[in-house]
Amino acid sequence: MKRRIIVVAAIQRKGKYLLTQQSGKARHQGLWFFPGGTFELYETSLQEALKREIKEEIDVEVRIDRGLAQLN
Repeated sequence: MKRRIIVVAAIQRKGKYLLTQQSGKARHQGLWFFPGGTFELYETSLQEALKREIKEEIDVEVRIDRGLAQLN
């Protein structure tokens, strides 16, 4: 099984969290998720991957205020 690195963001503002709904014909169509996606081999950091994924998904540029948690 090929391992992938996934990055997600818990974006909180005024006590509320931003979720995105999966669209199209994806396996998880209609479900709600924190925005994020897959780390690409050309990226140099998890932060770079996360910023790219959020820009691609919801067309928003973000600033990462706190460190990232890593789960294995």
